[in-house]
Amino acid sequence: MPSQRLLDPLFVATEASAFTERHLADLVAGTTAAVRVPGFLAGATRRAIRQALTRLPIAAYDPARVADPIIRFGPALNDYRTLDGGLDHERYWPAADAARAAWSRAGLRPDPVAAALKLLGCAWGEAVQPATVNGRPLFGGTVREINSGALIHYDEAVREVPGLFDQPLVAQLAFNTWVLAPEAGGETKLWRRRWQPEDEQHRHSYGYQSPVTDGAQLLELTPAAGEGLLFAPANYHAIAPAVGRRVALAFFLGLTTRGNLIAWS
Repeated sequence: MPSQRLLDPLFVATEASAFTERHLADLVAGTTAAVRVPGFLAGATRRAIRQALTRLPIAAYDPARVADPIIRFGPALNDYRTLDGGLDHERYWPAADAARAAWSRAGLRPDPVAAALKLLGCAWGEAVQPATVNGRPLFGGTVREINSGALIHYDEAVREVPGLFDQPLVAQLAFNTWVLAPEAGGETKLWRRRWQPEDEQHRHSYGYQSPVTDGAQLLELTPAAGEGLLFAPANYHAIAPAVGRRVALAFFLGLTTRGNLIAWS
């Protein structure tokens, strides 16, 4: 008989009433796969964000999907990378300034990004600061609508933009909270596997084709309106197609060599 594939018993999702220092430490150490906090984003705040969507400049960032593109408010650092892993300053900073101005004009009170960062900072024991490049703070806090799914990919700033931040990083986490959850589908799929050099043969558009995760342990996380989610995005992850709208507020957290938390998108 073929041997049964062994699973990592620590690669699981933890559910809690609030994020804690231990949760963040476990995610950085790899002794849990994800932490979920139901009701992280209050119903009134979700309604305010939905209303603000009509006042925010939204753009497609997967234009090849004409019928149902992924749309987003706010610049993501990866879209402004140069071929050598630097930052296209001439394009990025005007986009970041314009996004901050648009977010301010939308008049969201309380500011859900600031509120989320405050709660995460309280969990860690000190305020989360923005990641900076040459002393300038990066934009943090995108709003994304992903209804038709997203490709398998990973996010790892130390590999994708090495040495870009003023603050050296030792770990990276991804934060999401759902403004709208779909009727079905839209799961976050998280694999217990990180990038390997040979994976580049499976590169496709901004992500990778399925052979990169063949045989890897998989965790599927169904989105719920208002839920907060933290996970380590250096693990391959993807989003399944959804039935209905799937709208999330998102940013990255980084743990620096000094033990501080920084944020960016």
